[in-house]
Amino acid sequence: MRGLWRVVAGQPVAHHHLDKKRTMSRPKIVKVSPYLWAIKWSKQSVLSFHPNGDACGACDAESMTIAVDPGKAEDYARATLLHEILHACVRASDPHLDDDQEEAVVAAITGPLLACLRDNPEVIEYLIANG
Repeated sequence: MRGLWRVVAGQPVAHHHLDKKRTMSRPKIVKVSPYLWAIKWSKQSVLSFHPNGDACGACDAESMTIAVDPGKAEDYARATLLHEILHACVRASDPHLDDDQEEAVVAAITGPLLACLRDNPEVIEYLIANG
């Protein structure tokens, strides 16, 4: 048997997403609520929103753009993208939320949510099914 295993309810369950490395292209758009947001994989784009250079990603509601520094490790880039998508989700639901509150919520949920998505592909499949 290949891959990592864990036990759930007394039964071994494969971590299918860890069985093999897949090469995936980085997305260029994401739909958040009814809107399409551009995803720019560019350090320069990140710096245009955060000129002090202390960020790895940015989410700009006015231009509906998410920017991610492409120079980071792929897992870090994925977490950054999810973090910025969560910012877009928050801004779509409450555009007047205080920036510090928004950052605290988004930062707190990014890691656990990404782990949950990776660890539960069958749940994700169920959630995104039609009908």
